[in-house]
Amino acid sequence: MQMGFSARERMAPVARGIRAIQQSDISSEGTFHGSGSLTVDPGIGSSRHFVRSGDVLLRSRGTSVAAWAVSDELRDAAVALSPLYILRPATDSLHAGYLAWLLMRPAAQAHFARESVGSNLKMIRRSSIESIPIELPSLRVQYAVASAADLATRELDLDTRLAHLRNDRTALRLDACAHPIYDDRTAE
Repeated sequence: MQMGFSARERMAPVARGIRAIQQSDISSEGTFHGSGSLTVDPGIGSSRHFVRSGDVLLRSRGTSVAAWAVSDELRDAAVALSPLYILRPATDSLHAGYLAWLLMRPAAQAHFARESVGSNLKMIRRSSIESIPIELPSLRVQYAVASAADLATRELDLDTRLAHLRNDRTALRLDACAHPIYDDRTAE
């Protein structure tokens, strides 16, 4: 377990650099939305702050704790910024997708809620993360659970995007009804 890179001052975006993953890039549902990620100087941090496939990034501050298993979709080099935690399974007996799913389960979320500190901005300590009991079924079962969870998350994301598109379409139709481009009464 490693805390993300802690910048001493605000980082300035650069045109050619590496992606810096922030808490805001991970949704409360545990999905990665880093299309607007900050691009920073590639010399920041050390190798332990760089994320790779098989890592789990954990949001440790805010209203909800969320975990995302870094996948191959993150093709370019990226550094995790504090207050993200980088969880890197040290053994081949723990699948990252399963760990992310486990950390998003109600039991883990209840544990985090009990263990969080702070009045306005809740924060999870390292010891709270380390004290979560982890049941390890076979790798085959872990992989199946992680795959099913990933598909369910993708379905939720697609359903949400579809709902937004339907809403936009309805708004356009209503606009067309309220403000017609061509009105028969004004043609005469």
